[in-house]
Parts: sequence; C-alpha cells; structure tokens
Amino acid sequence: MSIEVLSALIALSGIVISILTSTLVTARQTKVEIQKIRTELQLAYASKLVDKRLETYPILFKLISNFDKRIRFGNLTKPETDRFFREMLEWDSSNALFMSGHTVKTYAKFRSFLRTITKLSKAEFIETFSTETAKRTIVEELRKVETTLKQDLGVYVVEFPQVDKDLTTYSDIEELSKKYKS
Repeated sequence: MSIEVLSALIALSGIVISILTSTLVTARQTKVEIQKIRTELQLAYASKLVDKRLETYPILFKLISNFDKRIRFGNLTKPETDRFFREMLEWDSSNALFMSGHTVKTYAKFRSFLRTITKLSKAEFIETFSTETAKRTIVEELRKVETTLKQDLGVYVVEFPQVDKDLTTYSDIEELSKKYKS
C-alpha cells in the first residue's frame, strides 16, 4: 500500500472517529436537555397540583376535624353524621381529582365506612354508637384520612431539628409530643 493511500486512510479514520464522537456527544446532550425539560414540566405540574391541594384540602380537613370534635366532645347524632356525609360528598365531587392514589384509597375506604353508618336507622345508629369504643373507631378512621391529606401536602416532609423520626400517624405525633414535654 502506498504512503498516500495510508495517509488518506488515517485521515479518513480520524474524520470517522471525529464524526462518531460528535454524534455521540450531541445525542448525549440532546438526551440531557430532553430530561431537563421533562423534569421542569414535572416540577411545574407538581407545583400546580400542590397549590390546588393547599387550596382545597383545608376545606375537607376542617369538615373532618369539626366532626371529630363533635364525636369526642359532644354527642354523636345521626343527623350530624348524615350532614357530614353529604358535605364530604359535595367536597368530593369537586376536589377528589387532586388526591394522590394513597389518599384516594384511604378516603374511599372511609367514605364507604361512613356510608354504611348513614344507612343505619336512627335506632340502629343509637345502639351502635352509644359506646366509646364505637366512637373511637370512627375517630381512628377520621384520623387516617387527616394523616393522608397531610402526607399529600408534604406536612411530614418538612422536618424541623427536634423531630427525629417520620410522623405518619397520630400515635407517632402523640409519642413525640410526650417525649418533648418531659
């Protein structure tokens, strides 16, 4: 093989390597840019979703919290329970769309539980919920929904220096509160 042909092949191989390297670098940069755009879109969407949750969840949380207080500090009545169920359904019709999958599951379970209660006759209701144990069951279910709403909003993600564990249930909060009162 002549020196000219060999020089041409070496030059050609240099050009081919340069083109391949350039193509790979460009493909990598394109992939990184596409991923960056996707991440920005996800963050923008997540931000809007959290904003909407911050707007709507407090309404449901207030309904739940007020009902919880009526159970714990007052007398649970069938009309109050029926009204609470109707108010929940009304909120649900406009806002359940913004719930996470976990919250939907917890909320739907509670809604079904509450629906069963509202189907009771007044006499059955009084008989069933005359005990503290039965009332405590409702309060526990209410608190599960409250906790998942807080999780959706990231309330437990924001950690303060004195919090040394994840808080996911009311019993966790009560334990921590006792610890810091001592």
